[in-house]
Amino acid sequence: MVGVPEHLQDKLFLPMVSGHPEGSGLGLAIAQSLVRRHNGLIHCESVPGRTCFSILIPLEKDNAAN
Repeated sequence: MVGVPEHLQDKLFLPMVSGHPEGSGLGLAIAQSLVRRHNGLIHCESVPGRTCFSILIPLEKDNAAN
């Protein structure tokens, strides 16, 4: 894979956006929705030859355990 094309990088998490001819464009939009439900962030960095997705989900201290 050559990375995420530059013209798609700012639209990557929108529904119906795909860099593949037969892609539905729903995978990353669904992933982002799930991560946001947990107050998290999903981020993509891509350069030719290297694409990295980071998912950050905050942990909450369980008050019942104390």
